Amino acid sequence: MQVYRLVRDEVPTRLITRIRLQVAGDAREELLARALPEGFTPLSLESELPARLEANGQLRVQVRPGSWDITLAARSTTVATQLARPQAKGLWAREEIW
Repeated sequence: MQVYRLVRDEVPTRLITRIRLQVAGDAREELLARALPEGFTPLSLESELPARLEANGQLRVQVRPGSWDITLAARSTTVATQLARPQAKGLWAREEIW
C-alpha cells in the first residue's frame, strides 16, 4: 500500500488522498485504517474496486489481485491551521507522501 496526499490551500482546505494497492492472493474484503485526518469531511470516493467509508472513517474495500488506485477527496470543516496524519489503527501504509 502507498498513500499520497495533495493539500490545496484554499478556503476551505481541500485534501486529495490517493491510495495505491498492490494486491495478491484471493479476493477478499479488507478494512483499512482511518483514511482522513481529523476535521475533514469526505466529498467523493473513486475506485474501480467496491469501497466505502465507514461511519468511524475507516475504509472498507473488496480487493482482488492486481494494482488499484482509490482516490478520496475531502474538505476541512474548519480553518485548517495544522495538518497531521491520522493515527493508523489498523491496516495502513507506514509512510505517506504529502
